[in-house]
Amino acid sequence: MRLELWPAIGALAAVVRDDFRPTDTMQVNIAPRQTAALNLDVAVCRLIGAGCRLVGLIPPDESLDSLATAM
Repeated sequence: MRLELWPAIGALAAVVRDDFRPTDTMQVNIAPRQTAALNLDVAVCRLIGAGCRLVGLIPPDESLDSLATAM
């Protein structure tokens, strides 16, 4: 199966279930070396038209503060 198909399936499932909308923002808190998961998250956001914030591994309180300022 082609690598481009996985984000498309994930984006379609999220839109059909109304879990993710173009007005939403996904904050990704994973290590940059986890390239497969990172690429999948970014591609899903791109396909849906949603925002995507790549912040990496930071403490939980900083992560929540970062997401709150983005909204």
